[in-house]
Amino acid sequence: MLVSEGSEGSDVFAGPALAKALWRPFEKQFGDFEDELRKQNEDVREEIKLAGEQAAAREREVAAKHRNSGSLFRTEAKQISKEAQERRLRRDQQRASGYSPSTQ
Repeated sequence: MLVSEGSEGSDVFAGPALAKALWRPFEKQFGDFEDELRKQNEDVREEIKLAGEQAAAREREVAAKHRNSGSLFRTEAKQISKEAQERRLRRDQQRASGYSPSTQ
């Protein structure tokens, strides 16, 4: 029985576990657990922060690689376009001068 009626009509708590729990304040009884939970909470928050920073660094690295590869592609595309333009110009000049590869 957890509660019994006292001599003056007030409720009296019975049972050794309940009496012990009431005797010791919550902080004293669970303070070590609270401290450990606080420490673990700080550790988890730090891990999340570090993981976010690492992900951001990887994203910047990938973005830089894409920019560099795009730049290389544009440089090569410009060179190919320039060479094609030069070939068309030579061909047009040859046609204008009456030169034909089949006549020689």
